[in-house]
Amino acid sequence: MREPPFHRVQSQAAVPDRGVPSCGLIPTPVGRRSQAVVSRALDVLEAAHTPPRAISTTFWVVVSLVLCIGLRLLTLGSYPLSDNTEARYAEIARIMMSGGDWINLHLPGDVVFWGKPPLSTWFSALGQLALGANEWGARLPMLVLAMMVTLIVWRWLRDSSSREAILGVAVLWGSAVFFVSAGAVMTDMALTFAVTLSIGGFWWAISGTTLTRVRLGALGLFVGLALGLLAKGPVALVLSLFPVGVHALSCRGAFRDVRSLPWIKGGLLFLGIAGPWYALAELRSPGFLEYFLVGEHWSRFTQPGWTGDLYGTAHEQARGIVWAYLAVGFLPWSLLLPWLLIGRRRPARRVAADTRSERSPDTALLVAWALTPALLFSASRNILWTYVLPAAPALAILAGRWLARDPRQRVVHGLVATGLVVLTGAVAALLSSQGSMGAIRSASGVLLPLLSGGHKASEVTFLNALPYSASFYTGGKAHDVIKDEELDLWLRRDPKLGPLHEHEFLVTTEKSWRSLSEGRRSQLHVLFDADGYVLLVRAGPAG
Repeated sequence: MREPPFHRVQSQAAVPDRGVPSCGLIPTPVGRRSQAVVSRALDVLEAAHTPPRAISTTFWVVVSLVLCIGLRLLTLGSYPLSDNTEARYAEIARIMMSGGDWINLHLPGDVVFWGKPPLSTWFSALGQLALGANEWGARLPMLVLAMMVTLIVWRWLRDSSSREAILGVAVLWGSAVFFVSAGAVMTDMALTFAVTLSIGGFWWAISGTTLTRVRLGALGLFVGLALGLLAKGPVALVLSLFPVGVHALSCRGAFRDVRSLPWIKGGLLFLGIAGPWYALAELRSPGFLEYFLVGEHWSRFTQPGWTGDLYGTAHEQARGIVWAYLAVGFLPWSLLLPWLLIGRRRPARRVAADTRSERSPDTALLVAWALTPALLFSASRNILWTYVLPAAPALAILAGRWLARDPRQRVVHGLVATGLVVLTGAVAALLSSQGSMGAIRSASGVLLPLLSGGHKASEVTFLNALPYSASFYTGGKAHDVIKDEELDLWLRRDPKLGPLHEHEFLVTTEKSWRSLSEGRRSQLHVLFDADGYVLLVRAGPAG
């Protein structure tokens, strides 16, 4: 009887045959190391029969990939933080960094924010602590997390071949949702890193050929689960453990391998990492657990147009829209890769195909991982397109493996390089023109010129609401707001308004400006408008 893999490796420094359950059609007694030797030999034989020009095209994939990642890095500071998502999370991180409260998250006005756990905020706050409260400081940590996801994807595929790894990483960075999220101040990249770490750790824990690799894999599994709970909450556990459960039921011996993992010790580690923050957050702000666990994780996804959101409005969408988001998020590959089905042939060497099948017992795990976000949110109507981001690493691994098995190397490399260039060019064009297209909504466009001219944030009043971007770009110094019904008092400089009647500048959104009556608009003069906001002064003498 085959011993459970985790227990077996505890008694030996190296494991000559892990006995990973084979999910292929033809069971084989060949150990993993023997398979690896055969596979490497077949790789050499395949390379020997491949035209040199075909192999050299890999260079252009690498060049395109480097340019793609380089562009994302260079654009981190080239456009302002936009309301509401990016500016809100960047401002929460700025308040954490400047205020020193690393437990409770706060919105402007010392309002405790119960909507999300702190992991992504911790990263962004550390970035601002190192680089300053600016776009670079807020966004760079998200790019670092994206590179850590990239490293795990690379290592997963590198066990097969470098070519698979290159293609998989290229597909990952060439996916629209990953490329955009790699430089966006949101919680989704932290969640994706945690899910990738936990599932990657799980796979290495049950398939490792050395004691060190098995132990590190088990550590990655439980640390990843804990980080996921700190990144997004219980939904991270579903995204990570559902694929593990599918794998356990997928083939012979897999359940025993899953059961043999150190679940008790790992569970204690998991609780030791994630538990203290949840306990402290509830102690310092009673009511947090009820709102976060029930409201954010049940009501938000089961009640269309959920009205219990304390910090905005729920994003009501059509049911099943998440599948469209998955297709859009995987652009341009969801359009380009199907073209490779035309004229695709099976490799000439049947033995190579069979051997590779034996080398892919993780297929069920990867497919379940790729589909879990869409399956989980299919019935929900309150979702964003970035909810499919945790599927990107699995899709990239599957796509990289599928592309590497296509014998038309020049065609494959050309299509992948083209996809990267198309995405990079499209995003570069969007970033350079999004201001004129109205794609950015940030008060920085009207505040920074005013502040650079010697004026103070205390001279500015905001109509109806204070944008998060205004608080961020003024370091929390912008905070004065008047309601729509108080606008006439401000226009007359009426002392009934208090100190605000002396403020010279008024900022509002373009939408609010257009909705003002003609009489009110005639009493205001537009200094300038930018990025969805308008800077106004009184048009005439005080009345």
